[in-house]
Amino acid sequence: MDRKTRARGFIMLSIILSVLALVFFIIALFLPYWKFIRLRHNLQIVDYTSIDLLVHLESEQFLDSMYRSNLHYFGIYKRCIEHSASATSSKPSTAPADTIKSGRCGHNYVPKFDDSDFKACHSVKLYHYCIFHSLSSSGSLPASDSSEEISPKCECRSPDYITISMVLLYLSIACAFCCILINSLRLINSFRLPIAEKNKSKQRTRKIIDDRLLKILSAICSLFTLVFLIILLILQKFSEKYEAFKFFESLRQHYSRVLISEFSKNFATVIDRFDNVLDVKLGASFVFAVFAVLFTSIAFLCSSGVHIGAYDRFPPEQKNMANELRIKDGESTFSTAV
Repeated sequence: MDRKTRARGFIMLSIILSVLALVFFIIALFLPYWKFIRLRHNLQIVDYTSIDLLVHLESEQFLDSMYRSNLHYFGIYKRCIEHSASATSSKPSTAPADTIKSGRCGHNYVPKFDDSDFKACHSVKLYHYCIFHSLSSSGSLPASDSSEEISPKCECRSPDYITISMVLLYLSIACAFCCILINSLRLINSFRLPIAEKNKSKQRTRKIIDDRLLKILSAICSLFTLVFLIILLILQKFSEKYEAFKFFESLRQHYSRVLISEFSKNFATVIDRFDNVLDVKLGASFVFAVFAVLFTSIAFLCSSGVHIGAYDRFPPEQKNMANELRIKDGESTFSTAV
């Protein structure tokens, strides 16, 4: 196997790996399995004797509505909640594990509002509403769906890290697609034959795309894909508890701004205890993204580590004849000089 054939094999392998990575990008984009969140137990996370009663009641109301007996799984576009009927009791059960599960999927949205509208918008009902109700194109709640308890000033938006993740995924898909096209062009370019022309001078000056240029472009696309994906994975890892903490964190920040330090400290305590009982696991979409990084890295090494030279413009017979003529000319020149 000559050098050019081996180079073609490596580029073909690079294309296959890039296609697999592209498929994984698309799967990770649409599957709602980036992470799973649930409570380790359904007991009270904070005793009402250690915090203010109002803080305790609001915390328990949120946990009862959103997290107790529920398994949440998150994607870029979707958020799903699976309810287990057998887990409603906090006591251990000796009955067979015939759990009745029901699931429902909606948007991965959280409420967004100005601090001046905090009392009107911050509620457990709105958090549930943002997930499971359709929104207008502007992100505001439709008037037809709004009840008297939900102010039209309230909006539902994707978390900032989700918006950034979405952009990074689309950029990764675009770069991976460009990398596949460039490496395919390199492969086609290596098989390209010179066109037979009557004017031999034109045949000598005929050029094909330089493989060095294509290799550089392919390497740049692969590096950008890797950078975007690594940033995405880091962002997802460090934001894995964002949605779970959003409700309590909004309350803590609000009471801190209005200088009610006791409530702010109470909610900081709730967040700390809530963190201790949360069970967060990364899902299949995250694993697909990790494999996409691995495949893109190998594809980058396979593609950038080989070079396919330009196709020879002259057949071997003409090249041998030209070499013989050069040797004879050199010998005659040498004999004349002597």
